[in-house]
Amino acid sequence: IKEAAALGVKLPFMGLKTNTVKDVVSQLVDERKSPWKATRRRTYQSVLAFDLFFKLLKKHKPQFVTCFSNHAASSLHRYWAATFPNDYEVNELSSEWLDTYKDEIDFVMHKFNNFLKRLVDFVNINQDYKLLVTSSMGQKATRARIVHSELSVKDMDLFMKSLNMPKESYHVKPAMHPQYNVEIAESYIEDFKVALAQITVDGRPISYRQKSNTFFALDMGHTNLNNESIKSNGVVINPNTIGLENLKSDEEASGTAYHIPEGSLFVYDPKNIPVKKERLRNVDTRLIAPSILENFNIPVPDYMQKDRISAITH
Repeated sequence: IKEAAALGVKLPFMGLKTNTVKDVVSQLVDERKSPWKATRRRTYQSVLAFDLFFKLLKKHKPQFVTCFSNHAASSLHRYWAATFPNDYEVNELSSEWLDTYKDEIDFVMHKFNNFLKRLVDFVNINQDYKLLVTSSMGQKATRARIVHSELSVKDMDLFMKSLNMPKESYHVKPAMHPQYNVEIAESYIEDFKVALAQITVDGRPISYRQKSNTFFALDMGHTNLNNESIKSNGVVINPNTIGLENLKSDEEASGTAYHIPEGSLFVYDPKNIPVKKERLRNVDTRLIAPSILENFNIPVPDYMQKDRISAITH
């Protein structure tokens, strides 16, 4: 309570808006009425962060700045089947589930629209700026099915220890569930492969991709496992004893939509606002970085693409 009170005093000076405080309080009240809405806390991480970002933007006005928000993607993955149920030939999710989560994508996009409005207002006042809104990819329907749990790596060190891999034999690399990455010392690679093959999930070894010889990407995320699903050398084991966990899914669904290459790119220039009759299509995302560099008259490295996006450079 003492720490929360101290933070509460500081937050207004850090940029937290009164409306955001009211919004957060309303969210906490909603959670009491409808506990499932606690999943919206993923979105409120971005809501709180944007206030602080925007305060710094107005104060310092840097020549170039980025703000990353991933709150929309998480809802698109989970709730696509509720918002777009007709995208599936077979939709195994209950009518109750569909009705509960049908508005969640609209909810997160509404929060994004608030971010966008504040940025547009800022750029209109500070017309030396251009506003770029980019998504590296889009999403599309996959499977609409009930998911009670997903297999995750809770403790990578314990998992590697269960494979008899000493600490000096590996380095954990960044990854996002359901993928887990490790760099294996060359002298331990064969031992790692043999040990990993002894762990089976639903009768199959854990799949992996080996890249650049020493880099391994492990594929977890197995769904709806039972108590006898995980074995070591043919013997049933408790996943917790080897650093794994059957992570419960609060929403009972996961991955009803997933990434596709096509994303979106919006460029808003307050000095050039007439509605454009043409749209750019199939823009290579590798053109964005060199176009931004050229906009600032910064030399573009030779390895970057040669073409440019004129809406950014001009």
